[in-house]
Amino acid sequence: MIAGCTGQTPEPRVVLKPVPVATPVGCVVGRPDEPQSLLERVPDETWDALAPGAKARAVEAQAGERMNYADALKAATSACKDAPAR
Repeated sequence: MIAGCTGQTPEPRVVLKPVPVATPVGCVVGRPDEPQSLLERVPDETWDALAPGAKARAVEAQAGERMNYADALKAATSACKDAPAR
């Protein structure tokens, strides 16, 4: 009646299957050099000797450099993707 019960257990089969797993990889880019700040570029004595209009133009020029840096950094890293949330 019970033909399948011969007392022998079948050997377990091991089946290997490839499983795709996303592996985060750091994004390697050529980042632009950060602009030097006015505090680093202009000594205190020189800054104190500047006229108010010259100081305003220097600050305005620094703001433009910062904006250009931000745009260049954004362009350099635009192909990088954020790591997936865990």
